[in-house]
Amino acid sequence: IVSFLMLDPLGIIAAKALAQAPGTPPAPDTGVYQPIIKTLTKIFILAVLIEVALSVLFRWRVFLRYSEGRGLKVPIAFALSLAIVVIHKIDLPGEVVAAFGTASGDGKEIGYLISALIIAGGSSSVNSVFEALGWRNPLAQSKKAEKLRQETQGRLWVRVIRPAGGSSLGQPLTVSVDDLAVGVIPPGKDIFGGDDGLALKPGDHTVEVTWTDQTGIAQKASEPVILAAGAAITETLTLS
Repeated sequence: IVSFLMLDPLGIIAAKALAQAPGTPPAPDTGVYQPIIKTLTKIFILAVLIEVALSVLFRWRVFLRYSEGRGLKVPIAFALSLAIVVIHKIDLPGEVVAAFGTASGDGKEIGYLISALIIAGGSSSVNSVFEALGWRNPLAQSKKAEKLRQETQGRLWVRVIRPAGGSSLGQPLTVSVDDLAVGVIPPGKDIFGGDDGLALKPGDHTVEVTWTDQTGIAQKASEPVILAAGAAITETLTLS
């Protein structure tokens, strides 16, 4: 609906005019279309206002750093839409039903809920139109958010030393951080983390490497690590 109104705000009126046969006088206006067009226009304007207002929040560095890509935009848009609907008593389904001369009933709460969903959905449609027109670049925003996150995190690589004749030779090694397995160092390799390292929150961590020796006995080696924001550390563990 919002996309249609942006491209052709008078489309409903034009469609009504074209539906009339050539040479016939215009049908009398029963008063149905004018309130419906008014309601659709209200949806469009509210959706644009909410989308523009939320763009300030969604482009905020703090939001990008901690909340971008975590599914918070939809509930925030819905909560704002619901607040506006309740404060101003906007019942969009009731307005449409009333335009056709049917009593809307007493279900205002359901009407408010549906209205909030309609406006929040319209806000998402407006954002899609802005992206299609090139006014917004979601990929650039995602990259900016990832860059900001990296500034608040540290990067860790884990290097192992396998002594000659040790139990870890030829064995796959499981790497864990704070008791959570994060990857495996295959036999013949001595480092974990790839090109970018393992992203971790700043603070104290425990790095542990576990393996099973040739006789089937579980072995492990661990070291504490203190990671600062933006730091890049390679922690070396000497295995048995």
